[in-house]
Amino acid sequence: MTTRQTLDAIAAKRILILDGAMGTMVQTWHLTEDDFRGSRFADHRVNLSGCNDLLCLTRPDVISAIHEAYLEAGADIIESCSFNATSVSLADYGIGDLAYEINAAAAALARKAAGRVLSGQTVEAFCFSVLHADPVASAPWSIGLNCSFLLQLRLFTYYFYDILLLFYLILQQTYSRINALAILYNQMVLSV
Repeated sequence: MTTRQTLDAIAAKRILILDGAMGTMVQTWHLTEDDFRGSRFADHRVNLSGCNDLLCLTRPDVISAIHEAYLEAGADIIESCSFNATSVSLADYGIGDLAYEINAAAAALARKAAGRVLSGQTVEAFCFSVLHADPVASAPWSIGLNCSFLLQLRLFTYYFYDILLLFYLILQQTYSRINALAILYNQMVLSV
């Protein structure tokens, strides 16, 4: 059965359940700066606390447990922990170059959790957005946003996510997301 058929079949019987807020669940773990850093980033020059996407690398056990808790509670759709995992957002933490690695880890954790809990009967959603501690200081040009979102969308296609959820926070980001989707679509059509 295709993803569309699965969603249609479930939706014909009941309302689909989307998992809850990843950030809220992360807060219940009362993580410290050391948890966010792990051994890999022990000497990193920037405070990493609050960079929840980085936990996919430093505390994958936490992210996996959160996914599994939502699935066990009845979620039909889970979102990867990649809401701010763009090179633009991660640059605020000095780790913009890790966007691909973090997104790949987020995808793998969501897929594994679904496989462990429901034998793949759930739908994984790839969600992304961009938030900044200081939007004025970190406001990028649209080309930077396009490239950042394009990287995430490539991962979306590579990991065969079932649904793409976009959160539109700022008009410029919306424009950049649409451009990134158009670029990816054109590349896929031309490569066939």
